[in-house]
Amino acid sequence: LFLAIIIQKLHFYKLPGEPLDLTPEYGLTMKHKRCHLGVTLRAKQ
Repeated sequence: LFLAIIIQKLHFYKLPGEPLDLTPEYGLTMKHKRCHLGVTLRAKQ
């Protein structure tokens, strides 16, 4: 529930000049590579 509220209230975007690589890193578990995102509040409608 908490995650759903955050996703609805915020806008996530890729920072300019930062690569966004969604290929997984393999290890004991599969996880995504580290990336930097920007976040802003969504406009009220």
